[in-house]
Amino acid sequence: MEESQEESQGEGLTTVIRALWDRFEEIRWRLFKILLAIVLGSIVGFIFRQNIVDFLSSPLPIVTSVLGQPAHGKLIVLGLTEGFMVYLKVALAAGLLLTLPVILYQVWAFLSPALQSRGARYGVLFVLSGILLFAVGATLGYAVLRYPVQWLIFFSIANFTPLITADSYFTFAVWFVICFGLVFELP
Repeated sequence: MEESQEESQGEGLTTVIRALWDRFEEIRWRLFKILLAIVLGSIVGFIFRQNIVDFLSSPLPIVTSVLGQPAHGKLIVLGLTEGFMVYLKVALAAGLLLTLPVILYQVWAFLSPALQSRGARYGVLFVLSGILLFAVGATLGYAVLRYPVQWLIFFSIANFTPLITADSYFTFAVWFVICFGLVFELP
C-alpha cells in the first residue's frame, strides 16, 4: 500500500515537472518570436533611418540656431562610429515601436490560458487599447519634446557652451518618447 502511494506521488511530481517544463518551452518560443519581430522591425527602422532622424530632429533647429550653431541644426559626432551607432539605436527604437503589437499579443497569448474563458475574450481589447494608449502617450511625448530640450540647453548656457552630440540627443529623444508612451500604459 505504501509503495502505490509513493508511486502516485512520484507520478504527480513528474506531471508537475513536465507541465512546468512545457511552460518554460512556451516562454522560450514566445521570447524567440518577440526577438525575431524586433529584429525585423529594426531592419525596417534602419531602412527608414534618415526619415526617422529627420523627424526626431525637428524640435532641434530652433534651439541650435539660437545657440549660434548652423541654422540647419546638424548635431555633432565625436567618434568614428558614433554616427553609425546613432542610426542603429534609432533603428532599434523604431523596431521596438513597430513590434509593440506583436509583443503585447505574445504576452497576452502566454497569460490567457491561465484566465477563465470570460477573461480570455478581452485579449483583442487588451492589445488594441495597449497600442492606442502607447501611441497617444508617444505622440504627446513628441509634441512636448521641444520644451525639455530647450530648458536643458538654456539651463546652463551662461556658464557652458552646449555642443549637442547626436548620440546624447537621440538617446534622450527616443527614451523621452518611449517613456511617455509607457506612462500612458499604466492604470
